[in-house]
Amino acid sequence: MRAYAAQLTPTQASDIYNFFIDAFEGAATEEELRVMKEKYLCKTLVVTPRDGLWGKSVLDDNSVYKLISEKKGKWRIYR
Repeated sequence: MRAYAAQLTPTQASDIYNFFIDAFEGAATEEELRVMKEKYLCKTLVVTPRDGLWGKSVLDDNSVYKLISEKKGKWRIYR
């Protein structure tokens, strides 16, 4: 986020921050995952059990990110 911050207004930066917070709290849809990857260039997701996104079906069944690595119960990496 910091790399983009210099180019954004405070409101834009806050909107993007809140978008990612909502997504990682577990509210992400497949379309929002697509926005993360294509608009915000978030090529890799690292999700832990502390994230609301952990265990959500949207990560198991989407066309945007695929599970590439995991340590059971610790973390999952999607690309």
